[in-house]
Amino acid sequence: IKPRLYLARLYTMLGAYHEAEVLLNDAKKLQPKNFRVYLGFMELFREQGDLAAADRMLDKAKRTAGFTGVQIK
Repeated sequence: IKPRLYLARLYTMLGAYHEAEVLLNDAKKLQPKNFRVYLGFMELFREQGDLAAADRMLDKAKRTAGFTGVQIK
């Protein structure tokens, strides 16, 4: 799943939003409980200027991470 997330991040930075979204959706299908997927969506939405969706994804990442000791800022 890590290669998909890294590639999605790269695509997001390059402005290839559709490709990034495809990779993130694929990662979500493989590991729906992985909070890093939702952080990837958060970055994607933030780059696209959809701050409300980015905020929702951050909340979902926090809920998914639960009490694992991971700090998400």
